[in-house]
Amino acid sequence: MSIVFERELRGILEADDGVLEQVVKSCTLEEREGYLSIRRNPFYVVRAAGSFGIDLVALRDTISIPIEVKSSEKRTILLYKGKPADQAKAIEETALKVGLVPIYAYRLKRFRGDAWRVYTPQLDHGKGVYRMIQNHIPKMPRTRSDNYVLRWDEGMPLSSFLGYLADVF
Repeated sequence: MSIVFERELRGILEADDGVLEQVVKSCTLEEREGYLSIRRNPFYVVRAAGSFGIDLVALRDTISIPIEVKSSEKRTILLYKGKPADQAKAIEETALKVGLVPIYAYRLKRFRGDAWRVYTPQLDHGKGVYRMIQNHIPKMPRTRSDNYVLRWDEGMPLSSFLGYLADVF
């Protein structure tokens, strides 16, 4: 269930020791260091669940990151038809309107190691901090019919993203 993974991601971003220790158990030393780097400057995370909105908002200093959480046992998620496509469109429109860069966090179920990958939609509007984040994270590819696809193998490991945030911000 996705809410379990929303809670896990929230715990990671808030530097909850219990969640971090559980997550890093099967990680490599490098992945572990990336995850634990969040302790230096954790986020305040609020749940923002809604039918056509985002799941979490991570806040700290000068960064606000809207996050949509996805999980699957499969390595590819197609965001097409109905709710997934409408939701992706709404997230993209809102991000353009307010100038934030949304992140999709994809949790591969039953994976040992860093099971999280992050992506951002193909938007080109960020400024300052958001431009740097947007340029660092892989963009979600689109299908021929202009729908987004999340390919777990093409995402940035969450541990790498957290390490980047700790080093740059």
